[in-house]
Amino acid sequence: MADISNNTAICVFTFITNKNRYNLLNTTDVKALKNELHYSDDRGDELFIGRKIKLKSETGKEKDYIITSIGALYFQGERFNNRDLIGDKSDYNAQIMVWLDEAK
Repeated sequence: MADISNNTAICVFTFITNKNRYNLLNTTDVKALKNELHYSDDRGDELFIGRKIKLKSETGKEKDYIITSIGALYFQGERFNNRDLIGDKSDYNAQIMVWLDEAK
C-alpha cells in the first residue's frame, strides 16, 4: 500500500457523527488534529474501529466517542473543495473519513 503522506498534496481528516451526520472536525493540519483529539488509552495515535476517543467541541468541552468506521477518498489531479478547505491542483488529494458514535 502506498504511503499516503508521501503521495498526497492535501490530506483532510474529517470526523463525523453517525447519528445526525454532524461534522465534528475537518482539518488538514495534523498538529491541530492532535490538539483537539484525545485518546482513551496509551496505544499511540493510531485510528482504528472500536477505539474510544475524546474530541473537543467548539466551546472547548470534551465529549467521548467511539470510532465505528474509517474510510479514505482519493482525488487524482482534481481541485479539492470541502467547506472552507480549498486545495490546489495536484497529483493526489485524500480525505480520511472517521465516523463516530457517542460513547456511553
